Amino acid sequence: MNEQFGKDLCRNQGHEILRRALDIALTATLSTGELMAKDLAATEDAESSKSSDSNRKTGNTESETTLPAVSVVGQQQTKATDPVAGYVVNKSLSGSKTDTPLIEVPQSISVINNDEYAARAAQSITQAVAYTPGVVSGMFGPSTRDDYFNLRGFEGTQYLDGTRLMSSSNSYAQLRVDPYGMERIEILRGPSSVLYGQNAPGGLVNMMSKRPTETPFHEVQFLGGSYDRVQGSVDLSGPVAGRNDLLYRLVALGRGSDTQVDHVEDDRYYVAPSFTWKPSDATTFT
Repeated sequence: MNEQFGKDLCRNQGHEILRRALDIALTATLSTGELMAKDLAATEDAESSKSSDSNRKTGNTESETTLPAVSVVGQQQTKATDPVAGYVVNKSLSGSKTDTPLIEVPQSISVINNDEYAARAAQSITQAVAYTPGVVSGMFGPSTRDDYFNLRGFEGTQYLDGTRLMSSSNSYAQLRVDPYGMERIEILRGPSSVLYGQNAPGGLVNMMSKRPTETPFHEVQFLGGSYDRVQGSVDLSGPVAGRNDLLYRLVALGRGSDTQVDHVEDDRYYVAPSFTWKPSDATTFT
């Protein structure tokens, strides 16, 4: 029995020695692998650093990451007197006599832009405002004497660039404005005597003239129509002799036409020159 016990003990001791030897061998192998991995990573970092320094010195940036170019474009804010492309106008002078967005004016305002009534081929201010809410026009038919408006049940007073035109409901001594010379027509509905003095409570019609533009603009038109209607017009604008501080605009129109009424003509001659002087960015004279 003692002999068998001795054999088992020797066998167990041999296994223990073998297990310890295997542990020592594995530990040594792992430590060597970690050291090799660390050495390899350090070598790669050193080579990458040397490559970056070399590229930076030689100007070679092919291996570097290049961010996409970013373009920043500024746009000058438009004023209430500037031409607007399209039918949507965002600013008005009539509601507060200041350059104010329509959304900030606590009063009902409609703006008919030049592009809109030109697309409808309006031949008078009466036709230009025909589709405006709260406005009744053409109450006396196709009159060639004047444009008549009824705003919310009252006769609408007419203004040109904020100045009241000579008009009276009791006489025919009134001025008629040609739509070709206007940049826009602003309809201010409701009482406005605080801003404009004595006025009917229905509202007013403020017509804004074309003004000189910084961008050169040249237009020539020839029109013909019913009742032997023949019309020619020009619209010229831009800087004077290449100067940015002096601008000009010339709007002219000539028309010869009969009407649906015998012996009543719709002849017209219209000339409107204007100049703008800008001595500084904060001062403008038109």
